[in-house]
Amino acid sequence: MPPAVVSITSLEYSGSLDLAIAKRRLVNYINSIEDGELQKSDLINTLYTAGATNVSTNIAIKVKQYKSDGSNTTYTLDSDTYTLPTGDVSRFYADTETLIGVTRV
Repeated sequence: MPPAVVSITSLEYSGSLDLAIAKRRLVNYINSIEDGELQKSDLINTLYTAGATNVSTNIAIKVKQYKSDGSNTTYTLDSDTYTLPTGDVSRFYADTETLIGVTRV
């Protein structure tokens, strides 16, 4: 199953939530998405649930969508939602290294 690699290039939050824990929670959420739809509001809710006291809504995300033939296309989220293409067998994937832009301020 070709991945759709999620890179968060900018997401700021505040509060006592440790950065490593925040990234792990986001990774767990992104990797658990089953409906093929990544929503910025769900990322914000994930951080609030984990203990953040404020999360900026100015979030920059890129999705590198791989295809079964090995080719890929990178999309920049211009809206609040990214939906995997219909007919593609794919899943969202992230790890702590693809969340380089997550920062505690």
